[in-house]
Amino acid sequence: TNLTWSGDYRAPYSEDPVKTADYPEETILGNVCEPLIRVAADYSLQPGIAKSWKQPDAEHVVVELDPRAKFADGKPVTTDDVVYSVMRNLDPNVASNYADSYNDLGGVKATGPSEVTFTLTKTDYIFDRQLGILGAAIVEKAFAVKAGQNFGNANVGVMCTGPYTIAFFDGTNQMVLKKN
Repeated sequence: TNLTWSGDYRAPYSEDPVKTADYPEETILGNVCEPLIRVAADYSLQPGIAKSWKQPDAEHVVVELDPRAKFADGKPVTTDDVVYSVMRNLDPNVASNYADSYNDLGGVKATGPSEVTFTLTKTDYIFDRQLGILGAAIVEKAFAVKAGQNFGNANVGVMCTGPYTIAFFDGTNQMVLKKN
């Protein structure tokens, strides 16, 4: 099943989920690149790539990945992919539009085969909400590293876990998604 998106007031600047926090990207890329935690229609947080999460204290959030989470190419989502994806927000070379959402993030690391721990620099009882925004979209590290600065360009694309993949994007106002 294909879905054709015919644009908005402008074309998306990139398929990279962290490059632009604006209407054209946010209306479509959440269907291609899922954040770690899903936000339901009533704004409640729901399992997604993360099957569970807890905040054992004010400065740590521990996430357990769903072992069924897979990228569009069939590869499983790993803790390395999660660490890489979230830390992209703090990399000045990436220039994430979501960087401010992670100002309190002191670090993130794999603390088990399917567990990731976020360490905060100060008390933040709502940090888990930051894991439900497009800035926490999980991308396949190997694909992104290989693509380099071309990651998200119309001719290279992205590798994510969403219910759709980008079948065609000409860099203008037309984008065709196909069911993943």
